Order: sequence, then C-alpha cells, then structure tokens
Amino acid sequence: MKEWRALIPVITLGLASCGGSDAPSGDHVVAQAAGFELTAETAAEILAPQTQLPSQPEVVEALADLWIQYFLLAKAASEDTTLTNIDVSSLVDRQIEGEMVSGLRDQVIEVDTAISEEDLRARFEAELPGGSLRARHILLQFPQAATPAQVDSVRGLANTLRSRIVGGESFEAIAREYSQDTQTAANGGDLGSFGRNEMFPQFENAAFALGEGEVSEVVETTLGLHLIRVDERVLPDFDEMGDQFRTQVQNRIVMEAESAYVANLIEAAGIEVDTAGFEPVKQLATDPSMALTSRALGRNLVQYNGGSLTLGEFRGWL
Repeated sequence: MKEWRALIPVITLGLASCGGSDAPSGDHVVAQAAGFELTAETAAEILAPQTQLPSQPEVVEALADLWIQYFLLAKAASEDTTLTNIDVSSLVDRQIEGEMVSGLRDQVIEVDTAISEEDLRARFEAELPGGSLRARHILLQFPQAATPAQVDSVRGLANTLRSRIVGGESFEAIAREYSQDTQTAANGGDLGSFGRNEMFPQFENAAFALGEGEVSEVVETTLGLHLIRVDERVLPDFDEMGDQFRTQVQNRIVMEAESAYVANLIEAAGIEVDTAGFEPVKQLATDPSMALTSRALGRNLVQYNGGSLTLGEFRGWL
C-alpha cells in the first residue's frame, strides 16, 4: 500500500469546492466541453497518482482548462472520417490524463533550474559523466566475525603494503602475493576499465579522485580494504557534452524538488496505515473482481488529517 494514495480525498475536496452549481447532487461538475462533463470524481482519479499537486483552487482551474483543450482535440480527432471504425477512446483518455497531469505539475511546482557556466563546469569535473578509468586494486578481507585485534591487523597490513608501493615496489607483484580478490590477483590486480556507478561508491569516489599512476589511501567497502592504482583516465569533453549534462542536472534539480514537495505533503497529512489491511489488499491486487461484503469494502486502510482511504476506494483504482 503506497502512502500517497491516502491524499486522494484531500484532492477531491479541493476539486469539489470549485465546481459548477448545475450538476446533479453527488456528481459535482468541474468543467464542460461539447456536451461532455468532467466530474470531481473523474478529476480525482486523474490526479490520484500525482501527490505533488495540492488541493488548491488554481490546481482545479488549471485542470479544467487543460481538460477542455485536450478533450476537444481528442473529440475532433475521433470525428475524423478515417477513424470512424476504430475505437481509440481508452487510449485517448489515458493520453489526455497524462498530458493534463504533466501540465498541472509544471504549473503548480515551480523550480529554478538556472545554473551558471562556472557551476556547471565544477559539477562536470566532479562527476565526469561518461568518463572511465582503467585501474588495479589489492583487496584485503577481514576474517569472518573478526575481533578488534584482527581488524587492526588487517588495517596495519594494508598501510604497510601502501608504504611499500609508494616507496617503489611493484603494485602488480604485491597484488599477486597479497590480494584476496581471486579474479584479479593473478593479473596484478587488473580490474580493466569501468565507469561511474559500476563499483562500490567508496571505491568509485576514491578511484575517480586519482590521477594516472597515483595510489589511493586505504579504502574500505563491504568486501574489505582496498588499495587502488589508476593506470589510465578517459575523460569526457565538456565542450562536447556540456549541453547534455546541463539538461541532466536540471532534470535532477526538478526531481529533487518534486520529491521534497511530496515528502512535505505526506508529512503534513499525518498518515496512519492499518497494517492489518495488507492481506486483503494483496488479495485484491491478485484478483480485483473478488467478492467482498459492503463492510469489508468500507474498511479503512489509511487514515490521515481530514479523511481516510477505504478498501473499496483502493479496488476502484485497480
């Protein structure tokens, strides 16, 4: 059960507060176009997955405007004589919903994605997107259930080996003798080439900070202790990749802003989840058509400030 689903009644209340007054009781109309109506219930279903959209009047107004534009466009397309024998209503409805939600997100969540050339270059040099290294390592592992004395002994050996390498001894020879990485030791610790997000973060950060021929300090990962030497650096060209990298950074800024916005919404909602309701939820997910009593359908799965989410409402989204 995802926590953001508990916010749907909040959104529904916001929608209902802005609709027209001509709609029949219980069927509140938010917008009308060419004889068709967008009800509060339908609007809530469209917005349900978009927890970053607050229940505010401007959200409903934007939704209504977008719905009218896209619905009329889809209606005109469906009346084209070349489409009279094809039923595309379900596909069109899903596309309309996606376009409306995208437009709403852009209007409600405003993010400053401006980034200076200087800051962009600094990020580029720190991250080196598309860059790769050819490196070697020596791995020393801790004994299983190691005592503090054993841990200190392994660390001491790692520091001693580093001093020997920095003092002029062959990295490859020491790797063959001491490394416990059975796949690379015989080759002098040769790891081949690798890029970002291919190694443990601690290992990767240390390796990418090295120049060619440099040996790292002792680096610890879940595998044990490492000594790393970079043999070759293949670096990206900012002049070639700068525009692409700028787009990546801006997208990252937007995603971080949206995540923070959603986190604030969830925190403010005071969500409480009934974990005892997980079993019927799993059963419904497997068989949405399974028979349930009215009492079961009315069971609250989630409660929050101002409302709750029932099992029946959950089934409506499957």
